[in-house]
Amino acid sequence: MRKTRASGALLLCVVAAVGFLCGILGMEQTFGRLRPRQKPPLVYSVEVHDADGSLLANPLLVGSDDRSIHLDLSRPRPRQRRRVPPPLDLSLDLSPRPWGERAIYLEYRASLDAGVEQRGRLALALGQRGSLALVRFDGEPVRLQVTVARAGSKAFRDILRARRGKPVT
Repeated sequence: MRKTRASGALLLCVVAAVGFLCGILGMEQTFGRLRPRQKPPLVYSVEVHDADGSLLANPLLVGSDDRSIHLDLSRPRPRQRRRVPPPLDLSLDLSPRPWGERAIYLEYRASLDAGVEQRGRLALALGQRGSLALVRFDGEPVRLQVTVARAGSKAFRDILRARRGKPVT
């Protein structure tokens, strides 16, 4: 008698669990996913080059489709007797807007050496490199190159592969 009650209780629990799972799966099939799939994050590879093409900085930033991202590269000035160029002082805001499935419309706001703010827009296919020409306070041109990719994509792996051997700042 006891065995029959225990078997019946176990069978009841198994049937209830299977019914619950079938109900959840049936709801997803009927009404769609209960939780929307999240897109992988956006990864920004930013390279800053001086007029000679020397790499000044190359940070890697992580963000999402609907959120702006801010980069602040500032370093204290070293005290030196000889005349050296001032270190890079960059403030950069990037605001992405999806443009189809494979492209990003990127609004930027950049300021070098606490100087004049420069604004603009850039349309990029994911994995494509875009370039911006900026000017420092002393008139020296600076080239800012931005590549945007989804984490885990082929373009993301290409960014990581290209960064090997470069100093990360």
